[in-house]
Amino acid sequence: MEAREKVWRWLSTIKYHSELSKEAPSVAHHTPLVPDLFTPPHSESDRHINKSRMQTPQKHSRSEGDIDNDETPTNAQRGSVHVQDARMSSPSKRSRTGRSDTDLSSTDSSTTSARSARKLRIIQSLTVPINHKSIGQGSIDDETDLLVTALRRCAAGFETVPNQELDMVKAKFRDDVDLEQNVGYGADSQRARLGDTLPLPWVDMIRLEAEKCCQEDDFEPGWNSSNQGAILAMATYLSTYCGKVTSANITTARILGEFLPTATGNEHIPGRMVDFALCVEPDQCSDFQSLPLRIPGRTTLNHTDYSPTASRPIAISIETKRHGVDRPKGQLQLDVWVSAHFNWLQSMQSASTGVLVRPLPVLPLLFVQGSIWFVGFAQRLSTEIGGATIIWREILLGDVRRPSGVYRVLAALLHLIDWIGSVYAPWFAGALASYHTLRPHSRP
Repeated sequence: MEAREKVWRWLSTIKYHSELSKEAPSVAHHTPLVPDLFTPPHSESDRHINKSRMQTPQKHSRSEGDIDNDETPTNAQRGSVHVQDARMSSPSKRSRTGRSDTDLSSTDSSTTSARSARKLRIIQSLTVPINHKSIGQGSIDDETDLLVTALRRCAAGFETVPNQELDMVKAKFRDDVDLEQNVGYGADSQRARLGDTLPLPWVDMIRLEAEKCCQEDDFEPGWNSSNQGAILAMATYLSTYCGKVTSANITTARILGEFLPTATGNEHIPGRMVDFALCVEPDQCSDFQSLPLRIPGRTTLNHTDYSPTASRPIAISIETKRHGVDRPKGQLQLDVWVSAHFNWLQSMQSASTGVLVRPLPVLPLLFVQGSIWFVGFAQRLSTEIGGATIIWREILLGDVRRPSGVYRVLAALLHLIDWIGSVYAPWFAGALASYHTLRPHSRP
């Protein structure tokens, strides 16, 4: 209850679209205001409450037709002068004037096809290729398959609403027929052990903000600050791993050159940045007790030297795109980013012996298209002819414009946070311990 009360106080200080429009209706554009996060219970560190990580910086324009030729991730552009003019007058709210929806749809379809073809060419050119597969029953490994099953149950709505609140939730959201299904869970269920539930006002706030962003055709920064970032933060605070697993806005984090995937020939590798990460807090986890948290000669425990996450191992990466556009680009960004993540983990594990001390973990990935959340998995395989990164796609978790979708996404996030605390954190601590053991002269 303490965590819920603190999150409630934090949320009460946030100004959302509806409040801003009431306070200053004459102003053309408002930057979403997100206050500093409060320090989670049991946390002795304040490095994860940096305000800059809860806000998304403005993104630069790029030339039309390329997947990503900018140094930072950019918002989608449609090749319309009218749309561009509207963007200049209001960065986060597009004008609805200009070409017809049919014309825009036709242009978007051809642009998406071109970008998909370019994406395929890029990933096929990598020296460690990326292959895509569909998630099937028992297709990855036993441990991951258990997580996949749990996430599929969340996506179907099972065990997403506490039994003691079920009648109240159904009465509040009468139009959501998915809440009439078998969605309840008891105090002794697995879902209850993962963490607390969202109070109804928070569920309502999330769905209303998502609907507002859709109606206003909001751009990626608006989605990140008023919806997706808030959902990730809430999930970490409601989890039983509160303070041990945290979320971070990593929109400006760059892959270190030594871990950047390389391509045959001179093919440029675009899409090298993502939006959010779920991270381990080593100083709060018993797995890291008495373990040196610094690697001599390095300033980070990740494949990026982004300072807010330098001492917080990244476990799950999240890429977001605004509603209805840029799906191939977003997936490419995740593909490249997680490939670099594996390059770092593999480098740390084989730094002294040249061979892996322990198998690399399968890494969950989150892709968010506006209000719709997806989860996939990444796996690094080694063969006699070299390595390959497998991207397993993908489970649709839910649409947070609907209350049932909010409950489903939250339950899925709690399962993923539990995986970080129970699987990834011990694995990373063991990998770090092996590194220091095999290279004792390098201990700080």
